[in-house]
Amino acid sequence: MLKMRQVLLALCTVCALLSAASALNCNSCVPTVSGTCTDTTMTCPASQPQCAVAAVSVNVAGTKKTINMKSCSEPEACNGPISLNFGIQRTTINAKCCTTDLCNTGSVPAYADSTPSGLECYGCIGQDCRDTMKCLGVEDHCLKVVVEAQGSKIVTKGCASKNVCVSQSMQIPGLSGSIYCCEGKLQLGARRVGQNIPLLLLPLLTFKLLF
Repeated sequence: MLKMRQVLLALCTVCALLSAASALNCNSCVPTVSGTCTDTTMTCPASQPQCAVAAVSVNVAGTKKTINMKSCSEPEACNGPISLNFGIQRTTINAKCCTTDLCNTGSVPAYADSTPSGLECYGCIGQDCRDTMKCLGVEDHCLKVVVEAQGSKIVTKGCASKNVCVSQSMQIPGLSGSIYCCEGKLQLGARRVGQNIPLLLLPLLTFKLLF
């Protein structure tokens, strides 16, 4: 019995060491309002197993600004450019990812493809709105975003790349939201794909940061 306990203790110790050793460290640099930042080191959570350097572009009514940032990343951000388009505002992310400590150095160009993708979606605010828009670049899904906060509900419709629609559930106190996606104009039967609050808030956060 004593020998068995010693073996179990040894196994637990090895597992703990392996777990600690597998934690990934990445450069972190999120610009402030001034648009600059200094690299620091962060340890990634299990949900963000990659390091990334990214260019985030926001185009609001023809005015475009881009910031470069570094951080830990979810896998979805590494599967090609991300584009979230609500007509008057389009947010794109172009990221380069890697899986070794502090590998996310340098910078990447912004994603700039604005050629029509051939898909048309509803692009407006409101549950029953029917204004349409033409999707651009990698935008191959129609999107409906429902955000609830402090008793209010906001419904926004637009176009998105497929990786926007592969989301993971996440909750922030006082705020909840859902993403619905389909490969044609959004109807009542659109598939709910998850609750990814940081992604939902990205256009708002970057708008406040850049403008």
